[in-house]
Amino acid sequence: MKIVLILLAFACSCTPKQKPASQISYAFNPKTSEVSVKVKLPEGMHAYAPGEPVGRPIELVIHPKNNWQLAGQPILPTGNAKHLLNQAFEIKAKLKNGHGPVSGVFKMQLCSDNSCERPQDYAFQVNL
Repeated sequence: MKIVLILLAFACSCTPKQKPASQISYAFNPKTSEVSVKVKLPEGMHAYAPGEPVGRPIELVIHPKNNWQLAGQPILPTGNAKHLLNQAFEIKAKLKNGHGPVSGVFKMQLCSDNSCERPQDYAFQVNL
């Protein structure tokens, strides 16, 4: 039984060569009130764009802290014909009504051609 569980753990895991958090950067442009998330995926990994029916697509959530609100839907990358994001991509979102630091969560599920990691939430705060 123990051997089966160990084999199952190896079959279900997928470890990227680099930690995804070290490949994500956040910025806020006060002139345009736009927050941007730039992501560089580790080699051999992909994420899912909106429209993917099985995997969890990327998502950007802005916290209402300091009265920040989305002025519209975030601009998300479309990915390829299979809704895959294979290299680097950027998300932009126009904000309104806020003051002070902008905080939120970037959500992403990393996958290789063989398996997927569990979806992850990457909390962030951008100080103005």
